[in-house]
This record gives sequence, C-alpha cells and structure tokens, in this order.
Amino acid sequence: MKGSFSERFGYKQLKPVELEEIPDELRKRIWNWFQRAYEDLGTPYNSLGFSAELQSKIIEYLWDEFFKEDIQELKQNYLLRISQTRSPAGEDYVYMYNIQAIRNKFYSLKWYEVYDFVENVLYQFSFSSNTVKNLVESINKILEEERAGYRVIGDEGKYFVVPITSPQEIEEIGKTLGISDRYQPVREHIAKAIELYRKRPQADYENSIKESISALEALVKITVGQNGDFSDLIKGLNIHPALKQALVNLYGWTSNEGGIRHGKGGEVQGYEEAREAEARILLVLASALINYLISKFIDRNAEKNQ
Repeated sequence: MKGSFSERFGYKQLKPVELEEIPDELRKRIWNWFQRAYEDLGTPYNSLGFSAELQSKIIEYLWDEFFKEDIQELKQNYLLRISQTRSPAGEDYVYMYNIQAIRNKFYSLKWYEVYDFVENVLYQFSFSSNTVKNLVESINKILEEERAGYRVIGDEGKYFVVPITSPQEIEEIGKTLGISDRYQPVREHIAKAIELYRKRPQADYENSIKESISALEALVKITVGQNGDFSDLIKGLNIHPALKQALVNLYGWTSNEGGIRHGKGGEVQGYEEAREAEARILLVLASALINYLISKFIDRNAEKNQ
C-alpha cells in the first residue's frame, strides 16, 4: 500500500528513506518474513516426508555458517515432533531445532548484518526457484512499504541487497545476473561488483568499479576472441555510427589509461578517489551495456545464419 490514510492527508509524517538504520518495525517484519518462510516449508514438502529435515538444515546452516556459534548449544534446544511419515514400527519421531535460538541472535544484529541475514536466507531457499522468487518479491514489498533504502536483486542462487537507485536500474542489473551460462565470467564479475558495492560496514567502491569494467572485458573475450577489443565487438553491429562512437568513448572513459578504473586520489589526471556515485553508475552502465550488446550480438549472428 502506497502510504496510509494518515500519511496521505498529513496527519502522520511520511517515513524517511532509511539507508544506515533498521527501525524496529522493519526488523520485526524481516523476522516475520523469515519465520513464515521457515514454517511454510512444512506445507509443500510434508507429503514428501522431509519438511522437518529441510527446516533443521536451514536453522543449522544459519547457526553454524552465519552466526558461527557452537552447534552443541543449538542442540540443547531440540523440539520433538512427529514426522509425517511412519516407520514400520509405528510413529517416526524427528528432532527439530528450536527457532527461538535464531530469533535471539537475529534481534542483536547490527543494521547491515540484518541484510546479510536476508541474503543468507535467500541462498538457503534457492533449492526451489518458485519459493525463492516469491521470497524475493515479498521481502522487496516489505522494504518498499517500510521505506528502506535497499532492494534485493539476483538470480541463479546469488542474491544481493543493494541500495536502491530506480526500479529500471535494479531491473537492468538483475537481468545481467540471469544471462546464459555462455557468459558466466561476465555474470561473475557483475556479481562481484555488486558484492563490493554493497559491502558493509565499509563498501569497496574502487574494486567494484574494476569488476564492472572486467565484466565488459570478459564479454569482449567471449564474443570476439582473446585478442579482440571493444571496438571489434561493436564494429559489425547494425546501429547508428554516432552510437558506435559514443559506446567506444564510454568504454575509454572507464578502462583506458587515465580512465576511471585507474583514477586514485589525484594520482592520475586529478581524479578523486572512487566514490559511491561512480561505482553505482559504472555498475548500472556496465549491466545495461552488457545486456544490450548480448542482444545485438545474438541478432547479428541470427542474420548471418539466415
């Protein structure tokens, strides 16, 4: 819902967009999101007899790999439940972890660690593409409603919480993460660029820029060969000459000697140290350019084969 009655008519102040804070309401809603996802595992998988096993694995993963706590402490909080399957001897009992142990840890997380938690939960649920797609949609709805300054993007088991720019930019980056396996190196560089861009508590904008540019270079190697360059990639495209030149100039700005990749603290042509704005625009531009060039490259090959 786009604002309540009291917000629309000025009786309650509209929440500001939160960037470096998680208000209590948002933290609670993120927890509710996880708990519903955890409990819902019992619905589609009960008939298969391994819902309890899935639930326990998720709790154990979070406790061990995310919170890095002693597993023996977790095992002191077992809950005994009756499995949906029956053994030949009668009822089959299974031991399940108590979710309360995870909840206690969750509510002590720093604001940026809560977003780490979200990413880890999505990774654990990526065994089902439909399930994780629904989880991404629902967490983004919560983040939008609570005016958080972040959204989830991703594909193929890699999901990232990133600062919002615009829905169109988020869509462009997300599309790059879903390109075909032929372009796997490209996909990996973009994923790394996102990871460095949203790294908390301290982002690494300089190396995020380098990874975005490396994604473009990987695309060149895949499409025109190891010895090719960016101009070779766009040379045969059926686009206006002015656009071709603009793309070459853009690539030069990013990667040539003295370009933004090499700019550090005024050491090269007076460039300032890489900042958030530069890292963001390179990530968005590289993603958009990759998606565009792949589509044009596919079109060009299709014309050749006709």
